[in-house]
Amino acid sequence: SANYYAQCTGCTVTNPVSSGNYTFPANSTVCFTTNTTLGDVTFENNSKICVAPGVTVIIQNNVTTNSGDNITFEIGGTLQFNQVPTINANLTANVQSGGILRAGATGGNNFSFNGSTNTLTNNGTVQVSVLQFLNSSSTNIIDNYDTLTIGSNINIQGNTTFRNWQTINIGQSYNNNATSTYINCGTINSSSGFNLGGGRVINTGNFNIGSGQIDLSGGTLENYGTLLSTGSINGTGASIFYNEGLAKITSF
Repeated sequence: SANYYAQCTGCTVTNPVSSGNYTFPANSTVCFTTNTTLGDVTFENNSKICVAPGVTVIIQNNVTTNSGDNITFEIGGTLQFNQVPTINANLTANVQSGGILRAGATGGNNFSFNGSTNTLTNNGTVQVSVLQFLNSSSTNIIDNYDTLTIGSNINIQGNTTFRNWQTINIGQSYNNNATSTYINCGTINSSSGFNLGGGRVINTGNFNIGSGQIDLSGGTLENYGTLLSTGSINGTGASIFYNEGLAKITSF
């Protein structure tokens, strides 16, 4: 079931600056209840930013985080990164119903997870260009209950699981690995094919794939819902394609 979040609570400090650079102190919850534009920011260990509903916080410049630290984004309003953030700390990101997390003014910038343990729970809107998981020893869980839009590619390292109950839109091809899993109970719209890299897709909803090749590369594609592929499927090696639903395949 979906999780919903209320107004920011447990605030250590509220609206600490109106603009400029800012360091989120260790072991703090920093809440924003008014629109704020920040310059360079640093997130220290166990720091948390909470953006209240109806509020926009823009981080214009560099984001500094440290490997091994833990940080949290709690987003009821809009949290926008104007540059291309790479989060080196372990990130827990919760986007509340009505909240927006985006990289770039229109979601056209890349967003990279580089921590060892990362979770993204989206009950609102997430907009990025390339979504990247850079840490080869990481564990990443993405739970989507509303709309997750990836304008370009997904690049995956580490053990990564997407669980979708609503809508994921992917603009270009994407690369996975043997420990990547997609569990789709909603709708995934992929504009082009992808390389599953030995990973696994379990579809009980609607999985729509545009032009280009789906290369299973020893992976498993299980369909219990509706699978539409207007390109081709290549099942080389030990690949498994299992169907108990409706599969509309142009070329296999």
